[in-house]
Amino acid sequence: MRAIGDVPPDHRDLLLQAYAAYNSQDVEAQLTLVSNDVDWPDDAVRLHGNEKVRAYWNEQWTRTRTHDEPLRFSELNDGRTAVHISVPRPEPCSAPRRAMIGVTPRAHSSRRYLSWS
Repeated sequence: MRAIGDVPPDHRDLLLQAYAAYNSQDVEAQLTLVSNDVDWPDDAVRLHGNEKVRAYWNEQWTRTRTHDEPLRFSELNDGRTAVHISVPRPEPCSAPRRAMIGVTPRAHSSRRYLSWS
């Protein structure tokens, strides 16, 4: 596992931008970070395209207010970067949740994807 500063700078910068936009509930800033044909997981369903993802985030933010703080990043063998985040919870003992956000490993591709676990 690598420390937060040890991942490639472009991955780190993209991830920090994504978390800043998410935490401020700025859907337009979030959408600038993904491709038009984004494939976003929503439980057992997949959302395809910016409009569906925009609607999902806007609806989600009417129900909940979260603030996910990146704790550390680690590179995965498939070219993605795992982000370990702190999620404040009301209960006294909370375990960090893990999110994986990545950029496709092919240098010629600008398609970005986000996946949560």
